[in-house]
Amino acid sequence: LETIGQYEKDVLNTYGLNKFIFVPSVYGNSNFQFDKAGDGIYFETNKSNFYHKLSAEIMGATKSKRAVIVFFRDRSKLNEFVASPTYRQ
Repeated sequence: LETIGQYEKDVLNTYGLNKFIFVPSVYGNSNFQFDKAGDGIYFETNKSNFYHKLSAEIMGATKSKRAVIVFFRDRSKLNEFVASPTYRQ
């Protein structure tokens, strides 16, 4: 967040995120790496497969004790996912 530009701040502000606190890590240096080209990018043929893949990615990350944030285009897309059979698994 220290390096984001005004445009990114404006986008965050549209979601009500307008207060930020910077806290140094108590766990040492970060080992964060961006995905290599192609890793983490998936194309599914239908909503059912998409919801299944999304749920699998969420479950895999949370089982590894990692945080997950999922952004949906709008509330109706979120509600579709929540109403899907895959969400309840």
